[in-house]
Amino acid sequence: MASHLLYTQVLDDLDPQQRELGILAGLAWGRACGLAVFYMDFGMSNGMKAAEQTHKDNGTQCEYRVLDENILEALHDAFPDIPGH
Repeated sequence: MASHLLYTQVLDDLDPQQRELGILAGLAWGRACGLAVFYMDFGMSNGMKAAEQTHKDNGTQCEYRVLDENILEALHDAFPDIPGH
């Protein structure tokens, strides 16, 4: 479920109320999932960090992936606490 893609198609990301609704809807889906996956090719945005913390607080397993395998070493240097690198 790519809530960051889905909800920005039907809600106005520039409207603070609609943005908040989209974030809350995405996190609600996250409570129903057993795994939250974060693609790290562009690092972690503040929104991703907040979602990561929410998932961890809810006991949801987090997994970190990249689309471009060539950046794994740089990511490990930038985010040494993230498992799986």
